[in-house]
Amino acid sequence: MQYLPPPNTDKVLAVGFGTAGCRVLSHLEKTNISIDNYAYMSCEKQDLKCSSAGKSLFIDIGFRGKSTPSHIRGVAQKYMREIRRILSGSRLVFLVAGLGGSTGSGLIPLVAEVAKEEGVLTISIITMPFGFEKSKHFYAGVSLKNVRKNSDAVIIIDNDIISSDKEQMPISRFYSLVNERISFALSRIVESSGELSVGLNSMVDTITNNGYTILSIGTSSSINKAEEATVKAVESVYSIVEPEEASSAILYLVGDKSIAANELNTSTSRLNTMLGKGALEVHQGFSTSGGETMTAILLASGFKTTKFDDYDPLEKILHNRQIDSDMECGIDDALSNLVQIE
Repeated sequence: MQYLPPPNTDKVLAVGFGTAGCRVLSHLEKTNISIDNYAYMSCEKQDLKCSSAGKSLFIDIGFRGKSTPSHIRGVAQKYMREIRRILSGSRLVFLVAGLGGSTGSGLIPLVAEVAKEEGVLTISIITMPFGFEKSKHFYAGVSLKNVRKNSDAVIIIDNDIISSDKEQMPISRFYSLVNERISFALSRIVESSGELSVGLNSMVDTITNNGYTILSIGTSSSINKAEEATVKAVESVYSIVEPEEASSAILYLVGDKSIAANELNTSTSRLNTMLGKGALEVHQGFSTSGGETMTAILLASGFKTTKFDDYDPLEKILHNRQIDSDMECGIDDALSNLVQIE
């Protein structure tokens, strides 16, 4: 009996935090993927209207003006019972947030820590702020470090590379398109449909390796569009991480029915020459439900560092050494020998 799973722990849960996380999750909720329950947490009631079916938790911080992530985490302590209730019964949880803003940066590390305490397999999916959003970089860097510490896997999405070909689009449509692209990429990999599917189990096996995972997308309409789209997706990864650190990857191609067998093989071979010193473990997938433009969705995993580590200046200065900021301490001497110093 000790080998049997505990009762009622068979659900896959996805939780969105703040404006960006809630909007991405609302797009995912509309797709047919293997997620049983959805939940939304935010300090803005408007974000909780993204879904009419998922659970919602409003974190009331009052009207204090600008709040910091640490302040929001402090307020969230009053909602720990509700947070644990949302996580209960789950064997796997996806946490989705945009880092840089106070809500996402404040809540996702806290909930990741709670999920870890509850023994839930935790995959955090985070979007990093645009390069021009300099004021958000510090919060994003600190939050990223804390998220990684409490997550079984961390998928990073760089807003700059996910939207690099749409910079001339009107701003009213721009942010919505970014969210749609992210949800499209994640749903294609997780879903079990398509001529050659990847699925949730293969995804989890690929990314739970104690390193960062980078999500990127490449598109092409040229003659060799599968290979070119793959190259574009890989080149985007180059700007974030050291490519030789990659150990595993998922390559999912979306095009029309003209996709040939050799195109998938050629794209995978090209991927192996560009990442992981030629020893990359690659899971393949493709679907012919797209249009004439080929889309390559890449999840590359195993990276120990990213360019975002520099967003936290203390991390760069200390080189993985930690500040002794814990209020708890250990005393070897007996209490009877302690002398009060005035």
